[in-house]
Amino acid sequence: MTDVPPNLTDLRDEIDALDDALLEILERRMAVASEVARLKGDDGLLKLRPKREGAIVARLAGKATIASEALIAHVWRELMAHSRQSQAKMEVRLYAPTAAVALREAARERFGRVTPIVEAGSPAEALSAAAGGEVVALIELDGAAWWRDLPPGVALFGVIGPKEGRALLAGRMAEADIPDEDCAALKDIVA
Repeated sequence: MTDVPPNLTDLRDEIDALDDALLEILERRMAVASEVARLKGDDGLLKLRPKREGAIVARLAGKATIASEALIAHVWRELMAHSRQSQAKMEVRLYAPTAAVALREAARERFGRVTPIVEAGSPAEALSAAAGGEVVALIELDGAAWWRDLPPGVALFGVIGPKEGRALLAGRMAEADIPDEDCAALKDIVA
């Protein structure tokens, strides 16, 4: 067995110290997010705020000099998902008759691995769940125009998935929380 160079030991010690500092900051961030949720109260909408989340990722990616945008997006989406789950237990109701695997993975990327994904038997079932709780309906585009009959209070707020097997996102969402690019994509699809 070879000896570890002394500078490698020092670098590993520095990584351990950075990990400890990151954990402390992470726990502070979770505590602040809980306080934000307490102050906001229950407005009847999803705790999900896509426009704010996108702005956070874009701001941090713009500041980064070494970390890739993909790394930043992945790490912060997971952080935000855990914060959101501590505020309210959100789930995704997935209706995907042909592209379930791809859309399940797209949902995990978008909403974090902590967010439960529950299969729905129909678009109506997914939308009903979205109307009544902290649920995002993720419904594959399959030729039916189900979005014309959204329950009261439920809005389309995004497009997700690969070109073949795309899906729409629906839930109790204020228009002000929907990113402009998602509004434009939705108009193209549901027009």
